[in-house]
Amino acid sequence: MYKKIQKVTVKALIERSGKILLVKDSKGFWELPGGRIEHGEEPSQTLVRELNEELGWTKISIENIIDVWSFSSITKNIHNHFIVLVYSCTSKEKNIIKNYEYVEYEWISIEEIKNLNMRDGYKKSIEKYLTLKSK
Repeated sequence: MYKKIQKVTVKALIERSGKILLVKDSKGFWELPGGRIEHGEEPSQTLVRELNEELGWTKISIENIIDVWSFSSITKNIHNHFIVLVYSCTSKEKNIIKNYEYVEYEWISIEEIKNLNMRDGYKKSIEKYLTLKSK
């Protein structure tokens, strides 16, 4: 029997010059920067905290929620169910201060994203963002 845990995460979709900022985890998966909402935290507070921890950025503008999706993963005796909230964000900060959570940080073109080792939910969120942006 698995222990069931549900987690809510918020992710920042940041675009510059036709490229999206992505981070790669130690398992080789690309994703949007962000992280889990802590108890009592608002999603916007989480994004500000996580982008500061992961990128070293302090000036973030959170715009609109783009997408909500979920996925499950099983590790050992735990069945995790993640709910992912994706927000469009902007920042004029340029330097990224890397931390231990990710092995790589990169601005990646829309075309390249299609072939990356990445959960489909992220790819669909990026497609949805581009569709909304073009309207």
